[in-house]
Amino acid sequence: MSSLSDLHPWFIKNRIPIPKSRQEVKLEKFLGLLLNWNRKMNLTADNNRHILLTRHLLDSMMPLAGIEFNEISVVDVGSGTGFPAIPLAIMLPETPFVLVEKVARKCAFLKMAARRLHLSNVQVMETLIQDWHPESRSFRTAITRAVRVDDELKAQLIEKGAECLLYFSSQSTSDTILEYRLPEEGRTRYLDLISLAPVAP
Repeated sequence: MSSLSDLHPWFIKNRIPIPKSRQEVKLEKFLGLLLNWNRKMNLTADNNRHILLTRHLLDSMMPLAGIEFNEISVVDVGSGTGFPAIPLAIMLPETPFVLVEKVARKCAFLKMAARRLHLSNVQVMETLIQDWHPESRSFRTAITRAVRVDDELKAQLIEKGAECLLYFSSQSTSDTILEYRLPEEGRTRYLDLISLAPVAP
């Protein structure tokens, strides 16, 4: 069974910071929590630890190779079971993450995971992105791994104050900032960054 420590060469190859020991413990624990809850509540179709590790958790870490995050909030649109926000929150404890998810049982899992992993930088909102009203416009970056990116989503994010959208894609576009492959996969994946800042006249 693969562990994160076995995958350190992949981190180095992709220029991703290797998790510190306490972060590695939390990342492994997160996978365990997800597997346990998934048996009871059917949160995701992938119920294999190796797949969750190599296909979901590692994928979630790719923004660390292409984006310099700071201490300004990041909103994760359609968080699902916590990819990519939970792994990123573990790796970036000074960066606040707001997880927007509409499915109640998934929100229950996300809240439990944040408590059990002592992630004080995670806030879970049980709502649709269009119905989410941030208390302040203190975030600049939106991120999504599962939600379809279209003009409507971009308009909603601009309205809420986002300046850029980071998303995972299966095809290269003019917005692609990273190309990569996950372990044991032959296909190339892409990370795109869209500027949402208004264009000056």
